[in-house]
Amino acid sequence: MEVKISLANIQVRRPKDNLPHRERCALKDLTRNKNVVLKKANKGTASVIMNRQDKIKEGQGLLDDSNKYRPLVQPMIESTSLKVRIQQLVNSLSQEGHIDSMTEKWLSLTLNPPRTPAFYTLRKIHKPTVVGRPIISGCDGLTERIPSFVDRLWRSA
Repeated sequence: MEVKISLANIQVRRPKDNLPHRERCALKDLTRNKNVVLKKANKGTASVIMNRQDKIKEGQGLLDDSNKYRPLVQPMIESTSLKVRIQQLVNSLSQEGHIDSMTEKWLSLTLNPPRTPAFYTLRKIHKPTVVGRPIISGCDGLTERIPSFVDRLWRSA
């Protein structure tokens, strides 16, 4: 027996606002203010409101630590050596029978050109001294799919 569902019979309602009107207006004002940064905290469901200049100084202070970060000679994306090394690794895994052809294709897919990794910080408000936790987001980058693949291998082991 085939069941047909018509979208015309489904009513979609706007969710009920969980903030009082004055708080909703204040939140809108904060999000429009270009001198303020409104972000989620590192842990929990808390939000953090910071002066934009303080947020920039926090990130720059972390990046200025030459023991942890150093400037690249040329942008990572312009360096084809990383892409070549990744493709060599994927080809090697395929030739040695460690991955199938579908996995090889999936690991080889990247945007052209790939996105440059982005640096940002999340506030650690659960620590005695409030500091920023450095994050480097590699979404849509050259190496994005490799950790996902390793994570799936680890979970299935």
